[in-house]
Amino acid sequence: MRSTGFQPIHPRKLYAKLLACASVDERAKATLDFLCGCTGAARGYLFLVHDQGLREAANSGQGAATQDLLLEAERALSRELEIEPDANRTRTIDTPAPVRPESPLKDQLWTSHNGASYIRHVLGTYQDSHWMLVGIAMLEAGAKLTPLRHAYVEVVCNAFIASGEVNRTPQKLL
Repeated sequence: MRSTGFQPIHPRKLYAKLLACASVDERAKATLDFLCGCTGAARGYLFLVHDQGLREAANSGQGAATQDLLLEAERALSRELEIEPDANRTRTIDTPAPVRPESPLKDQLWTSHNGASYIRHVLGTYQDSHWMLVGIAMLEAGAKLTPLRHAYVEVVCNAFIASGEVNRTPQKLL
């Protein structure tokens, strides 16, 4: 179920819209609003990879992420970084479990200590034949989420990489 009034846009228009943002905060907020809108999530958090690790870049107005949510985002990203480079050759984009029947829902769904459930979306793309991790979106799981199209994930990642706001070198979280 999509958010009321959400109109999907062509990936090229999304890319131009994200690059036109004046700051990383504005770009992160626009990204999260778009991800929530196109998946039907009521709210969520966007975390970006930086030199110091992972940082919350945007939320849907519900306040800063709880410590357990941040730790789960860091765990999810660390698991992604631990995948052997050869495994990246056949990597697919994270999507909600109903789209990937071989992957049980428990692999995508995480429930916080306060009872809110989130679907993890790893945001990564290939750049110069290397898998580039940009961040992770934690979108609150509702009754039914629409799958996140790969083209949108790629556009979001490319916009953050092109703007220089994400380190172009894959890194391990400490």
